[in-house]
Amino acid sequence: MTVVVICLIFIIWLTSLLPNERRQDRMKEFEGTYYAHRGLFNNDEKEPENSMIAFKKAVLRGYGIELDVRLTKDEELVVFHDATLRRMCRIDKKVVECNYDELSEYKLLDSDETIPKLEEVIKEIDGQVPLIVEIKANKKVKKITKKLSEIMEGYKGNYCIKSFNPYVLFRYRMIRPEVLRGQLSMGYLGKKAKTTGYEVLFISCIILNLFIRPDFISVNYKMVKQWPYRLCKKLCPVTKAGWTIRSKEELMEAEKYFQMIIFDSFIPNNKKV
Repeated sequence: MTVVVICLIFIIWLTSLLPNERRQDRMKEFEGTYYAHRGLFNNDEKEPENSMIAFKKAVLRGYGIELDVRLTKDEELVVFHDATLRRMCRIDKKVVECNYDELSEYKLLDSDETIPKLEEVIKEIDGQVPLIVEIKANKKVKKITKKLSEIMEGYKGNYCIKSFNPYVLFRYRMIRPEVLRGQLSMGYLGKKAKTTGYEVLFISCIILNLFIRPDFISVNYKMVKQWPYRLCKKLCPVTKAGWTIRSKEELMEAEKYFQMIIFDSFIPNNKKV
């Protein structure tokens, strides 16, 4: 009986790896592109990550852009990666604890740049380059997905979404089924992580794809040697995005596995994979 159950679970898992094949042609709009991770930034200079100047530089050079969005206390959508302001603003507060008016007063590192609203960023990008929006969700999954869908409605450029949280992708699928979506995976197997065993299984093995129906999978490029990714690559003809590539040597290796490259800390010679 145990063997039958294990086999059944394995079959279900294999089925869950199947992509939304009817939408793979649309992924061609995003494939073959280098994406500037949090914009084309330099945190040691006055061009910090997820800032307007970093996005302007990426557009100017013709790179795609990957950015992060979070919900504030007053339910504004801002472009910011971390849950707290400690690293980028040297303030011991969480983004979700602050209204936008307060956040707008803080400078990013030693620059004159402030935390931008998503509306400001997409107005600047204006569809000139493809955009990957990573949704950083707290407990307000319904609110952040609804707010994002409202802001992006009518946006004329190519954009897709991604998240580590399967429920985020499920909710966005319900609201905007036409938008391409990707499941993020960290590759937690064999590592200590601040997460539960179930989360490790779901995120690393991409076990909830059956319900999410992702159009692409975005993974830490170092995950390519782990068995969940290797099996997925063989069984699942879905677009793969690799992050974060930080040197020309890593880029050369990553191009063997990924159709979308997310980079920072160096400038690729070309703009395409």
